[in-house]
Amino acid sequence: MKRERIGGIGSVSGGEYDSIQIDGIGKLKGRIKANQISASGMSRSKGEIEASLLNINGIHKAKRTIKVREAAINGVLRLKTASLHADKINCTGCLYCGRELSADQISIQGIFSISHIYGDTVRLVSDETAHLPIGRKSRLFCRLLFGFRIPDGASRADYVECTELVASNTKFKTIHAGSVTLSQNCEVDKIYCDGPVTADSTCTIGKIISSQSKGETP
Repeated sequence: MKRERIGGIGSVSGGEYDSIQIDGIGKLKGRIKANQISASGMSRSKGEIEASLLNINGIHKAKRTIKVREAAINGVLRLKTASLHADKINCTGCLYCGRELSADQISIQGIFSISHIYGDTVRLVSDETAHLPIGRKSRLFCRLLFGFRIPDGASRADYVECTELVASNTKFKTIHAGSVTLSQNCEVDKIYCDGPVTADSTCTIGKIISSQSKGETP
């Protein structure tokens, strides 16, 4: 299969590839299927992506669903109207997902804003000091070219459904989980959990609802 590399400014058409490497400014056009996709520059995709490994070290904006075995996000990945499905997701940068983020193992330590999360083991750590591959000038360029602003702070996950959740410094609307551990100023409207719920004194929880108890625990 073909190997493609963008070192300056360019694009890759839809099709099947062994690997795609973006070191400059690039576009992925149409449906892409590849063993490995690595983006270290600034890029965007308009079609669905299917790959074994997705490695984001730069900035990538996707308009359609991404399906991979493993996603490693050390830069910025934005899916405003798309979903990310994987077996394993590891993020130490910025992740924005307006639809579904799903994987057996999810670990995010950085800045994130996610509508729905589905997984087995989910770890969310909002870290405003997360390493970003961009400075102030690149942030402005990113806003002009890609149409979105990279914020400096607060992380949120509106809805989370998983077996085990460990989170810190994150805002939630609803959590459905087998066990929940919260710390460092987490805020939750409702928790549905039949297992242990642990939260330190800095956290704010609206209601804890268990099917084993007939009421709600404030």
